[in-house]
Amino acid sequence: MYIAGNHKVYPNDFDKINFVLSFMNSGEAAAWNEQFIEEQPNLENLDLGTWDDFKKNLEEVFSPYDAPGEAREKLKRLQKEGKTPMNEHIAMFKTLVNQAKIGKDEEALCDLFLETLPRKLQEQLLTLQFPLDGIKGHYEWAQKFDHQFHRMQRIMGRTTQNKQETSNSWRKNKQKTELKKEQKKSDNNSRRFTFTKKDLNTMDIDRMTPERHAECMQKGL
Repeated sequence: MYIAGNHKVYPNDFDKINFVLSFMNSGEAAAWNEQFIEEQPNLENLDLGTWDDFKKNLEEVFSPYDAPGEAREKLKRLQKEGKTPMNEHIAMFKTLVNQAKIGKDEEALCDLFLETLPRKLQEQLLTLQFPLDGIKGHYEWAQKFDHQFHRMQRIMGRTTQNKQETSNSWRKNKQKTELKKEQKKSDNNSRRFTFTKKDLNTMDIDRMTPERHAECMQKGL
């Protein structure tokens, strides 16, 4: 893609190949690079061949021995995880299908895709009241159901949080109310046993003497 976007900088096959070789400077790539240069018949006037032949040579050397087979094995193990966005799962599925060189049999692709989904999502897709439009329809509705599921989880999460906050608030208010009642009760008991200092300038009319009051208090009367 970089070379295609800079075709004026790399206008011919030699420049393209030389650009790629400049990055092959470590590990197995560096060893292959060195061997590739040494095999050239004329080092003073290098002719690196065609760009297409160079790419094929790279693919033969560095591609897995059985790339399609490995991709098919990965497809068998591919499973949609709960936290993985559906669009990312679909992108991975498409990549593996392409690498596995699976044909464009819509029915086979749909079956493969369904096997990678959670059971509940499979049931939702299979029990729709109308037939899905091939593999594209499966992609579209899988994303819709997945979006609805995650939206429901967010709503339920907020509802649970609100209920918890309401419960905590009610508990705090109840504790405050009980604390106020206890405080009021304590204040009332304190006032019952509080002596009022006598005003010497007032007359005692049918009033208990302080001595008699103290005696009654001691006896619990």
